[in-house]
Amino acid sequence: MTHQKLQNASSVPIDGFSNVRITSIWTFLMSVQWSEPWLIGLLTFQAICFGLTLLTCRFYRLQICQFLVMVAMVYSAEYLNELAAMNWRLQKELTTGPQTLIVGDGAVIKTKHFFSKNTKVLCFTNDMVSDISEKILEITAEHPTVKSLVIHTGALDVVKQQSEVLKQDFNDLPNKVRCLNTEVFISGPLPTVRRGDERFSRLLMLNRWLKDTCAAQSVNFIDNFNIFWERRHLFEADGFCLNKSFSNFQYFDSTGMFISLVYSIPLVFNTIIIVIVWVYRTFSTMTELKTLQLKRKAQREGRKKTQ
Repeated sequence: MTHQKLQNASSVPIDGFSNVRITSIWTFLMSVQWSEPWLIGLLTFQAICFGLTLLTCRFYRLQICQFLVMVAMVYSAEYLNELAAMNWRLQKELTTGPQTLIVGDGAVIKTKHFFSKNTKVLCFTNDMVSDISEKILEITAEHPTVKSLVIHTGALDVVKQQSEVLKQDFNDLPNKVRCLNTEVFISGPLPTVRRGDERFSRLLMLNRWLKDTCAAQSVNFIDNFNIFWERRHLFEADGFCLNKSFSNFQYFDSTGMFISLVYSIPLVFNTIIIVIVWVYRTFSTMTELKTLQLKRKAQREGRKKTQ
């Protein structure tokens, strides 16, 4: 039985963000990317609700209103989960064509199936920066619905160790795409994974130079060194290609676990606090009334004795 449990656990894939197997509620919470802005907003909302629960302990009528609102919010959690899941599925569907186009080298070859249908990935494993620069206008012309263009190239150029030629090619690339009616992003080099100090040094220097060059030419730059530094689990076994772990997680599913843990349970916790406060007040009032009755009874008996 124990062997079977271990075998079942080993079949669960390792999450790319937390680098753990999601086999429990705790590991599920660890897999959530809490740095996302909307999640920070949700946590802030829960903190505000908890603060209001504590502040309204002295205001009975206001606390009743808060209680009713929270009960309604918990009741509507299932509908919110269905609405969010439906919205996420709609974003996955293809409308008139891809909205985002990623043109890159071998590093993005295995990412084609990880994006939604609104994103198209074109991989040219043998192309250098100059090759991409020559064909980029033709590529974008074949995809008129594209609103965002991401260009990731330069890995093969670094191997040749011709820094000045590479810098010149990267200088020509922004000028080539400046005429496009799309938002252009230059994706910086990826940090190395077990590929030697010399290659790492060259990539780091290229990343710094490219970041400054893009800023000077008012071109969007994606600093991959900060995103993927010391995150070995985001790469394939070759240490070069990205895996699917970097893609965004679908939090809203049919089970509703995420919205229950992050949305409903904190609200239920607040309502329980309010109910405990009400029960405490009720018992306190009953105790005070009983004490008052006993005092009045004792006073009446004292008067009778004096008479």
